[in-house]
Amino acid sequence: MVYLNKSSHGINNFMANLVIDLSTISKNSYGNVYKDIKVPLSTTFDINVDVNAVKQSIANIFGWRRGQRILNPLFGNIMYDYVEEGINEVTLKNLRSAILQMLAVEPRINVIELSLSPDEDNNSIYVTVKYIIPAINYVTSFSTNINIVSS
Repeated sequence: MVYLNKSSHGINNFMANLVIDLSTISKNSYGNVYKDIKVPLSTTFDINVDVNAVKQSIANIFGWRRGQRILNPLFGNIMYDYVEEGINEVTLKNLRSAILQMLAVEPRINVIELSLSPDEDNNSIYVTVKYIIPAINYVTSFSTNINIVSS
């Protein structure tokens, strides 16, 4: 549920007057529920719960470059650190380790399998992460294609 506190301060203070109440979402049969605001934001401020909330969190980890979040500079995708590296066995091993390190910031999951499929012609790597959400005993996966060409 979203409440807008209309004040006389005008539209510029809109975000300061926004209260989002996520407590109205009932718990699931496991007694746990994960709640996040759906991104990208819309005028209705939709909410992701459980599996979709966790999946959005993983997408955020891959979507932010490390160092972009001022208050959490260690958060984000480290794969761009390998822009100048050629795609070979050593780089793939380092990337695997980096991705597992990235995903360690998401405490709601345990990684079961990590697959990296390089596409040398397009300087990109297709990443698939199979994981379990132990609190709800749910196994799912997340896939993304990371273009490691410098921008």
